Amino acid sequence: MKKIVLIVGFITASLLFSLNTTAQVVDKIPKTPHEKVERPPKPEKGNWQWVPGHWEWKSQSKVYEWKKPRWRKVPKGKSKWHKGYWKKVKKGWRWEEGYWV
Repeated sequence: MKKIVLIVGFITASLLFSLNTTAQVVDKIPKTPHEKVERPPKPEKGNWQWVPGHWEWKSQSKVYEWKKPRWRKVPKGKSKWHKGYWKKVKKGWRWEEGYWV
């Protein structure tokens, strides 16, 4: 019985957390900055991959903010970054976060 209560509690907490971090819908896709970013040298130690710029929702200001491309360490068991994209939804557009595969 304790296991069931713990599982239900964990699922509920996960759902509540995901509702707070869900990407927001906007009427128009923000314009991607067309700035030239110089790629710094790849870090010497570890497995690193260049990740393109992406959008990130800022809940305080209620806007998407552009994050410049950068080197990111590849998590163990993963090999490639699947970049994010804008997805058309009922009320506008929502940014789908990139992820490691």
